[in-house]
Amino acid sequence: PIKSGSILLEGKSIDSHPLHKRLSEGLVYVPEDRARNGIFSIASVKENMTAASLYQNSRFFINQEKESALVKSYIEQFQIVVRSMDEVLA
Repeated sequence: PIKSGSILLEGKSIDSHPLHKRLSEGLVYVPEDRARNGIFSIASVKENMTAASLYQNSRFFINQEKESALVKSYIEQFQIVVRSMDEVLA
């Protein structure tokens, strides 16, 4: 396993950036065993895809239209095959 290093985004170090800034820049953690460690199995595809970015999508309540549009763009951009974004993963 890697013990040290730097995180570069577009050639620039973001090591000193706080977590919220890294998230806003699009950095996410994807565990090696996503099925075991990377999903909420009782939640929908949509809820799993937006869990880490809810603070960006709303202030007090989740904007359902904005959340659905974001998930639709992820599905298209990353060519994710799902029957429905509302499908529960368990």
